[in-house]
Amino acid sequence: MHCGYPPKRPILLILILLLFIAVRGSAASSDTIIGPRSAVLDSIIGNYRIDYCCHTTISKCLAQDKGCAIAKHLKEFGEWLKGINPEPAKFKEELDKRYAGFVSTTLFAIDTTRQKFMGDPKAPVKIVAYVSSTCNLCKYVVASIYDSIVAGSLKGKARLTAKPFGAGVGDRALCAANALGKFWDLFMAMRKIKTRLDQESILSMADSLGMPRKRFLPLLSDTTLKDMLSESRKEGSRNGVEVTPTFFINGKRYGSYKDARWVVDACLFEYQKMNLKTIR
Repeated sequence: MHCGYPPKRPILLILILLLFIAVRGSAASSDTIIGPRSAVLDSIIGNYRIDYCCHTTISKCLAQDKGCAIAKHLKEFGEWLKGINPEPAKFKEELDKRYAGFVSTTLFAIDTTRQKFMGDPKAPVKIVAYVSSTCNLCKYVVASIYDSIVAGSLKGKARLTAKPFGAGVGDRALCAANALGKFWDLFMAMRKIKTRLDQESILSMADSLGMPRKRFLPLLSDTTLKDMLSESRKEGSRNGVEVTPTFFINGKRYGSYKDARWVVDACLFEYQKMNLKTIR
């Protein structure tokens, strides 16, 4: 045996050949999957009518010199779906949801008088997120929107607030932090925690954020804040919230993919619509 030495050339060549076959097979499998999706998407884009603005199909609208903003947003969303959704039969269903969000005029009553918005106070797009401290998707998506408002495409365009929808100690802690003007400090600290929060870890977190536990701890059982949390949950339920995160953009419920990219995209659409006074 030749322990510690490279394999002989024939063995090495066989290994390289096997690796090449595996890579080619994987690529072929990917092409086999993406191909039908592309055909389905092309068919939908060619037949999906946008009657709200351009009164024609997505593809014909995009062929015009100044295509409708809705058509552009739907086409980009469709291309993304093609890459991530294994069920082409659902493409139109998902496009329908997104289109409905763009043209909806239904507004929901949301009380934000006690909530602190982050971002430019003059930003015209207001985002309200119902969240739970135990929801890792909430932390990821809401924190990504936060980052976009601080230094991304939503800077100066949107502002964000969040309302706890859970009932655990983490949600009570968010209410307590809100009372001390530290809601976003605590939420962004929670962003880094993937495991379930307990009271001691939250108190340590509060200490590090300048919320001494002698002030913070009593707030966790404060009757007024408990009532505030209860009302937030009732309000969310009245507005149809069943899972977190759920987003409302300028009072309209966002019903598409709960991916930060597409929430941000919907906010940019609202900003464009408000500034141009049209969605063309």
